[in-house]
Formats: sequence, structure tokens, C-alpha cells
Amino acid sequence: MVLCCRIGQQALKLMCRILVVEDNEGLRDLIRTLLSHQGYEVVEAANGVEAMMQLKIHERVDLVLSDIHMPDMDGIRLIEFLRLNYPTIPIVIASAYIYQIQDALKRGAIYHLIKPFSNQQLVDTIRSVMVG
Repeated sequence: MVLCCRIGQQALKLMCRILVVEDNEGLRDLIRTLLSHQGYEVVEAANGVEAMMQLKIHERVDLVLSDIHMPDMDGIRLIEFLRLNYPTIPIVIASAYIYQIQDALKRGAIYHLIKPFSNQQLVDTIRSVMVG
């Protein structure tokens, strides 16, 4: 279990919760399985609209890992929504397209993964964000 201490100044230790936003169900399942085995609690969404609903359901999300190219609401719009409404949640963006990653970083994502990424790259990136 990976623990987070992100509740104000209280020394509460909670299982880190990651919101995975990915429209490819197979990849989303793989990410969920991998991160769950690393001790993270994973919440899933297939697009930005579903991500917004998950954020309303769960009072605490410690990190958002999002694809960019998705139906209904893409990752760029999601980043804008997150920065406006949840400015402290770190965002990791994943894409195969460098220009999309650059745009996402300009808008508030703090880390990126270039698709296809390895399991180890994913784990290392998430760990870096959660520790840093």
C-alpha cells in the first residue's frame, strides 16, 4: 500500500488514489492492474466527462493520469477544468504526440509519458510525482 499525507497539516496517512482517464479500455485495465499491484487505489474514467463525475464522487484524488485524445471531453479540456477547480492535484499526461504533450504541459500538466510507455516508465513516473 502506498500512503499519502495530503490532508492539510494533519498527519493522516491514506492510500494514494489515482484517477486514470483513458478511452482505450484495454490500456486503462492494464494501467489499473499495474498501479493496483504497486499499492495505489485506482479510480477510472473513459474521458474527461467521466473524470469530472469521478472527482465529484471521490472527495480526494491524489493524482490524475490522463490521455489527451478522447471522445466527449479531451485531456486538454480536462487539464483546464482541473487547474480551475482542483489546482493542487498533480496531472500526468500520456500521448504519442509531442505537440499535444507540449500543449498539455503549458496548460498545467506537470509530467508526461510518451505512448507507448513501459510498465516501469509508468511506475517510475507515478512514484516521482507522489514523492516529489
